[in-house]
Amino acid sequence: MKPIAIFRKYTFTHIEGDYNILIALLSQHPFQSFEEMDDQIIAYIDQDDIPEDMADAIADIQALVAFQYESEVVENKNWNTEWEANFKPIAIDDFCRIRAEFHDADDDFDHEIVISPKMAFGTGHHETTYMMMKAMQSIEFRGKNVFDYGCGTGILAILAEKLGAQDILAIDYDIESANNTTENALLNQCSRITTNHAELANIPEVKYQVILANINRHVLLENASELHHHLTEDGILLISGVLHEDRKLVLSTYENAGFSVKHIDQRGEWLCIRFQKS
Repeated sequence: MKPIAIFRKYTFTHIEGDYNILIALLSQHPFQSFEEMDDQIIAYIDQDDIPEDMADAIADIQALVAFQYESEVVENKNWNTEWEANFKPIAIDDFCRIRAEFHDADDDFDHEIVISPKMAFGTGHHETTYMMMKAMQSIEFRGKNVFDYGCGTGILAILAEKLGAQDILAIDYDIESANNTTENALLNQCSRITTNHAELANIPEVKYQVILANINRHVLLENASELHHHLTEDGILLISGVLHEDRKLVLSTYENAGFSVKHIDQRGEWLCIRFQKS
């Protein structure tokens, strides 16, 4: 029997200041998911991903944003129940609505995506996912070959298929995320998504017309040249997971790798950047 993933739940309370700033600072560490409530923020991290200096890292953040916190170990199945109980639909204009299976459908949107999130990242609630999906409105997907790097729930791959993409590869280094993408693709009757539990170095030598990468800054900085290699000439790369304070570093890294900047959106402290291979 497959072992149940063990996570540590961090609950942040008595927060003084902007919740988005605290989430942005915490996102520099390997937390997988966040829940923002009226009086607290809950963050989840795989027990195996907790760095030895986590306590020191949190203390450094407390020097910038005042808060109190406590942590406890939880099993994945308990986290799922808790998360689903608080999951509310989210709308991106009249373009797309994201909901769970237990919500009623709504025909007032161009597209509707059903998500069973489990432990994977990507529901539309976080600024980065929201911006990625909103930006996808202005990209022509019909008949395109698409790569979703760091697929999480698979929400971007699913939207790409709904927008007419011909063939989509979705990968994630986390097997739970890859499995969740497969499950969500089935929920949405998607037939053109191939999901792999893999890292970028392991994917086939294929070039894609559109690459979607909503992933953390460190991975983006390390893989700019690889993403350039896997993109067709004049292909589009859409990225998020970048804080405003890292704008210059990310832009210079990607320009040096052979990309040109076409558009930048900002929501809270987060950026979504559209590049073109030059």
